[in-house]
Amino acid sequence: MLKKSFLLTALMLVTVFSIQVQAHTKLESSKPNNGEIVVGSLDTFLLTFATKIEQTSSFEVFKIDGSSVEITNIQIEENKMTGTVEEPLPSGEYKVTWNIIGADGHPINGEYVFAVVAEEGTPQTEEPKEEQKEQAPTVENEEPVKEKVSEIESPLFVIPVIVVLVSAIGIGFLVWILRRK
Repeated sequence: MLKKSFLLTALMLVTVFSIQVQAHTKLESSKPNNGEIVVGSLDTFLLTFATKIEQTSSFEVFKIDGSSVEITNIQIEENKMTGTVEEPLPSGEYKVTWNIIGADGHPINGEYVFAVVAEEGTPQTEEPKEEQKEQAPTVENEEPVKEKVSEIESPLFVIPVIVVLVSAIGIGFLVWILRRK
């Protein structure tokens, strides 16, 4: 009987201590990068994540004024998501927002900004304003990439408390079995 109690307690402890900590995926790199000023034409986007992402993942590009830029041909392969625009982006500041479902099944989203300075001779779809002609767009340097986990995060003390409670119950069960004899 003692062997069975010990095995049961050991099994409970192994189960409790083998709780997997699932790290959420994050944006590892992007083209263009956060805060980058692209000189010339830009018509392709590449977002690379830390783990494989689901096919339902997507991203959008907006001008800083809020107007949307149409992205075509979004493709997802393993941990990479690519998309293109029909015509190269004109000079200006832009924001990329992305929504993914990571390998752990959790929805995650984030955003980053970049700017484009079209080279002379590069077709532009809109005439730049006087202010933009005098000064190239500026993007705050190295603004941290914003990532949001779309779930309620549990406080750090919850798991240790659960481990202690389950361990105490297991030890109490073992003591109860030994006293019954």
